[in-house]
Amino acid sequence: MIKTKKKEFDITFVSTKTNQSLIEVKLKSEGEGEGKVFFYNYNFPGLNLNCDIVKEKEELAIHEVVCKFNLINQFGLDTGMVETFVTIKGSYKKKLTDEINTAGNFLVVERDKTKQIVFIGNDIYQDDKIIGTYDEISIESPTGTLKQIQVNNTMKQMICLSTEIKQGGHVWRTLTKRDNKYIELKSKDKRELEVLILFLIDNNYL
Repeated sequence: MIKTKKKEFDITFVSTKTNQSLIEVKLKSEGEGEGKVFFYNYNFPGLNLNCDIVKEKEELAIHEVVCKFNLINQFGLDTGMVETFVTIKGSYKKKLTDEINTAGNFLVVERDKTKQIVFIGNDIYQDDKIIGTYDEISIESPTGTLKQIQVNNTMKQMICLSTEIKQGGHVWRTLTKRDNKYIELKSKDKRELEVLILFLIDNNYL
């Protein structure tokens, strides 16, 4: 079970079982005068993760955000969903910098996209040109160990984060960093990486 503690604009989600803080949400600001921006910082102390959401006139209430992104389940924090949430939202200060460099950061290598995709180590090649890299790791979740794939372009910018929804399943929850879009990808015969890369290429992410 989960309870909440509220202090002015700040809310803390606490586990009634362990009495540990699961999510700490605080209202912060950046800038001065008319350019001052308010944002909520979502901190997950048990995972050493945090991210920001800009406060807007029609923003979702904190409880709605937690429910919308399924950050908490019957066991406590949903590790996979929290990591996805943090990846999508990121740091407000970092976003300011990224906005300036977006075009360069998400540069797509010019090549013949009809050529075969080749994997050499963790590098991804097409038309004899390196177009990006990938890392495959395992993360722990309440339902068990899940596979996760992160794809970066040649500018070392993360293009997407893809996590299997169910252990040993063939459906992956994929989030594209450039536009923060979510899609489910289905694969067969353990071809998750190839299916993911083809999707990124076909949609001009890579």
